[in-house]
Amino acid sequence: MADGAGAETELDVLHEVTQRLMRAETEQEICDVAVTAVPELFDVPFGGLWLYDAEATELQLTAETEQAAKLLDGDVVYRPGNSISWEAFESGEIRLFQGEKGDGQEYNDDTRISCELALPVGEYGVMNVGSYETDRFSPLEMQIGKLLAVNVETALDKAEREHALQVKNDRLEEFVGIVSHDLRNPLTVADGNL
Repeated sequence: MADGAGAETELDVLHEVTQRLMRAETEQEICDVAVTAVPELFDVPFGGLWLYDAEATELQLTAETEQAAKLLDGDVVYRPGNSISWEAFESGEIRLFQGEKGDGQEYNDDTRISCELALPVGEYGVMNVGSYETDRFSPLEMQIGKLLAVNVETALDKAEREHALQVKNDRLEEFVGIVSHDLRNPLTVADGNL
């Protein structure tokens, strides 16, 4: 998709996906929107998003395309040193796997994925986009992937800040309710005495 029309179409799709990401309110919704966009943006069947769990020091699968769900046996978890996905997360740099099977770079030696992009999503995790074809991703698709990952990171950051603000507002409302109740009793007594 190196021609101008293909790039324009991909950018239009990316723009639409970004709007959906920014409208999503929860972490799960954001992850679902991101992986749903994979087949349309990259014309590949495999996509998944792993979020970082600091307590477990691992990346946990949060959302995946239908094809990825069929391909992955159970939950795939990335930990330090076990995959290029962890390397991408740790370094903050895109990793491209398109090597020979069994060269030690893949998470699973039995994988049918021949080419995979590991896109870091800031401190939040990593998004993988894969294909059964070798040498599948063009430089343009790698840039689109990078933009998608940045947009996912921005949406997750926005959702996190909005959640924290909602928690603060809820606490403030609770405090105001307690204070107004505490003030009402003495005022009622004083009013009764008058």
